[in-house]
Amino acid sequence: MIQKIRAGWNKARTILLSNEQLIAQLPARRHGEALRVLETLKERECLQNGTMKHADLRGVDIRGALIAMSDFEGVNFGGAKLDGAYLGCCNLRRADFSAAQCTGVNFREAHINNALFVGADLSGAYFAEAVLRGADLSGGRLHRTNFWGANLKGVRLLDADLSGANLTSAKFDSATTLPDGTQWTPDADLSRFTGPTAI
Repeated sequence: MIQKIRAGWNKARTILLSNEQLIAQLPARRHGEALRVLETLKERECLQNGTMKHADLRGVDIRGALIAMSDFEGVNFGGAKLDGAYLGCCNLRRADFSAAQCTGVNFREAHINNALFVGADLSGAYFAEAVLRGADLSGGRLHRTNFWGANLKGVRLLDADLSGANLTSAKFDSATTLPDGTQWTPDADLSRFTGPTAI
């Protein structure tokens, strides 16, 4: 269970009470670096400004975790349970979230370039001002996901469910693939994907 102790925005702290469970979920064949970082997490009772580059965290359960300004470049979160987690301002470039449960995750201002979210459930996730350039969200559930001001240039949204999604001020380019397989154009009507009749 996660307990959040807040003393102002910049002094937010998370105590991870279930680090033993988190560590136990990582089979011995997984990266030793990941285990060392998680042991450090256990000692410090938090993760902020940390690094777990290229760690293999498939299937890990960190629902509700508060993790800010950390480096998860290339981390494999395939099939992980991240529901309700805060990953704001993190480096998630080339991370793999394929088939992960990410409902309500806050990715505010995160750098998520070239990440994989194929088949992930991102319902209600918050990507305000995040950079997702080149990310693949194909087949993802993005129902009521907030992409306000996000950089979606070159993003692949093929067969993604964008019903109820907020795309206000989001940035697209001709390399962005829409759910129906067409490329974005300045006159594209995105409401056909986000409106009440979208599926």
